Amino acid sequence: MNTELGFIYYLQNPITGEIFYVGSTTSSLNNRLRTHYQHLREFERGLRKSNKRYEYLLILRPEKATIHLLEIVTSSSLEEREVYYIQFFRKLNSNLTNMTDGGKGKHTSKYYTEKQLEEQSAKISKSNKGR
Repeated sequence: MNTELGFIYYLQNPITGEIFYVGSTTSSLNNRLRTHYQHLREFERGLRKSNKRYEYLLILRPEKATIHLLEIVTSSSLEEREVYYIQFFRKLNSNLTNMTDGGKGKHTSKYYTEKQLEEQSAKISKSNKGR
């Protein structure tokens, strides 16, 4: 039986030691960290919307975040364990930059600012106009 493994990880500020993001991946941690910075570059070119993680990574410059393994899990329990760790670390650090509670984007807007909620509402209203 071939069971794919996944990894629960966190991103940490190398200066303060603050854990600011928790995530999951089925690729290597080095590859996942590289992807976070690739997405940041895409954001800087206007190809992605802003989020708390990008803002944090920009403030961190010229330093780079470090990535650390929390747990190795089977891919079937990846989402469940990600949700657990996000909840755990959110209790320790209310400034965690995760915009969802983990898994498949559960409660995406739960951690939006008032301005972000207004912008999202305006987009939905505009797309529903005339229906």
